[in-house]
Amino acid sequence: MPKAPTVIALARDLLLFRARPQDLPFSPALLFTLIALCIGFDVLLLLAREKNASVLSAVLASHALRVLLFAMFFAWRGILPRLIKSLTALWLSDLAFRVLLLPLVLIMAGASDGVAPAAPSALVELAVLAVLAMGIWQLMVQGHILRHALEVSLALGALAALLIGLIPGIVFLVPLAAHSGPS
Repeated sequence: MPKAPTVIALARDLLLFRARPQDLPFSPALLFTLIALCIGFDVLLLLAREKNASVLSAVLASHALRVLLFAMFFAWRGILPRLIKSLTALWLSDLAFRVLLLPLVLIMAGASDGVAPAAPSALVELAVLAVLAMGIWQLMVQGHILRHALEVSLALGALAALLIGLIPGIVFLVPLAAHSGPS
């Protein structure tokens, strides 16, 4: 498995559109580590908000379905050998964005400490706008990764990233939020 400074540099280069999935090392161990870290982040963030015991199973199922959808898509395109490096690039960018979003999520969570304010503060409004901008940036980064992995246009790469990212969330995480009710 590559050393942490190398992985951090690769994440930076992915986020700045300087690296492609082909530039990453072939390392199933790194991929599994990144997936586990993303699952841990998701579980902690959802548990802080949802207070639902089925969070872990929903997050695990969501990540597993996402891997399966990418594997099926890569197999359909006949490029299954590119899967490990591409998934590594996708989950590395996911983890990097989770780390970057954490302060913004904390700002927004601090504003909703159980009592609805009369009007959101300027800081919360800026945090919401920053989260929206980072969501668009993340979609473009994942589109860039898939563009190189699938040898398609950036628009098709972004569309594939959007669809494969939304399906697991809709299938597993939306019902979780619906069953937990307002907190």
